Amino acid sequence: MCDMDVEHLLHVFFDCAFASQCWKHMGLSFDMWEVEDATRWLLDKLVTESHDHLSNIAMILWGLWFFRNKKVWDDRSV
Repeated sequence: MCDMDVEHLLHVFFDCAFASQCWKHMGLSFDMWEVEDATRWLLDKLVTESHDHLSNIAMILWGLWFFRNKKVWDDRSV
C-alpha cells in the first residue's frame, strides 16, 4: 500500500501507515514491536479475545487484504 517497506504480513497488516490508520479508525491498537510472527499473534488472539473483538480484527484484516489486492492486481489505491 505504501511502497515504504518490503511486503510481509506484519507490515501489510500493522506497520504500514494505511494499516495503522485503519486500526486507529476502528478504535483498536496493538503493540506489535515485539511481534515476530503475525500468524502466531493472530492464533493467540483467537484464544484470548472476545467474539466481538475477533469480529473487528477479522473485518480489518480482510479490508486491508482487499485493498492491498486492489493495488497489486488492479493498480488502484484508496
